[in-house]
Amino acid sequence: MRANIVDDWQAQAITEHQRLVASDRPSAALRLAARALERLYRDLGAPPAILGWLDLLEADLAAAGSDPAVVDVAVFHAGLAVLGRCPRHPALPLWHARALAALAHARIAPDDALAAAHFAFEYAIRAGNFVQAREIVTLAQTFIANATPDVRRAWREAEALEAWLSCDFPRARAAVHESLAAGGGYTAWEQGASAALAEGDRTFAAQCLAAMTRTIDVQRTQDVAHMRFLRGVHARLDGHDFDAGNHLVACLAQDRSNVPDFFVTLWQLGHAHLAVARGQTRTAASVLAVVLARASTHYWTFLRFSALLSRTWLRIRQHRAGEAFDDLAQALTLVRSGGYRTCDPWWDPEAIDEIARFAQTGHHDAATLQQLVSHKT
Repeated sequence: MRANIVDDWQAQAITEHQRLVASDRPSAALRLAARALERLYRDLGAPPAILGWLDLLEADLAAAGSDPAVVDVAVFHAGLAVLGRCPRHPALPLWHARALAALAHARIAPDDALAAAHFAFEYAIRAGNFVQAREIVTLAQTFIANATPDVRRAWREAEALEAWLSCDFPRARAAVHESLAAGGGYTAWEQGASAALAEGDRTFAAQCLAAMTRTIDVQRTQDVAHMRFLRGVHARLDGHDFDAGNHLVACLAQDRSNVPDFFVTLWQLGHAHLAVARGQTRTAASVLAVVLARASTHYWTFLRFSALLSRTWLRIRQHRAGEAFDDLAQALTLVRSGGYRTCDPWWDPEAIDEIARFAQTGHHDAATLQQLVSHKT
């Protein structure tokens, strides 16, 4: 049903865009293309249709000139869609820099500012720059009070993500509850579940997962898949690895045509990590090789760090100590540069404890490992 609605809306939007271009109104055409990309991302995730609208957006950007009042707002609203579908698009670093500048100089309307913040924040998270992500959360505070309710609510969900990645679990839960109090639904519960699983609070995680089931839009395959992923995490932490495996298989079996590669890579990392736990070393090794290659190509530093940590665990269990220490050293280098306190696909106490014990058998960066193992802000 949703796909049909989106198709109908797109057809009307394309006709209107053609009219605006024909009447020599490039700024209006640019705004329409940007909003179309924003809506596609919100409704479907990262569908192939983004590519067609991106072509139109780029033509409109060239026609609209360099007026920042027009260009900045357009790219801020379009940015998440482009980041999701085309994570290596050459314009993304420039748009990210423009978003940071607009936030720092407070020269933008509140809703547009939070669109800029959301794009810049997701860019920073996927690049593994958590220090910058925290700075963006701080910069956004200037605009929250005057933003419209829907925009403010969505931003609270981004704040929850930053908080739990920083292991500030009380702040994460507060942001989730603020979003829910303002009418938030599935996405707020998803962040609540993610925070609870990272913290190890399986009871609250179960409550959030149940709420996700009640509020999910089953037409969004990304959400359906990610809910199965989180259920797999919950099962793993409960000691039910067989059930966790079933959830991960169901997650990866979903249609990926509308799903950003970033999330597919995260889910594959979860599959590999679980394979280590279950003694499926060949599967784990082959999937981790794919994850590490993609994370490096796409500059997804946090996923690269997490995959290196999972491969460290794998190599410990394979009794390949030298390679395990090499992977651990690379992982800890990324911990130092990124300031990481947790890891994907989830905080697995068994893996962390085993890696920490292994590290005592040879030379390693003990201070950085302790910083990670402490799992605190």
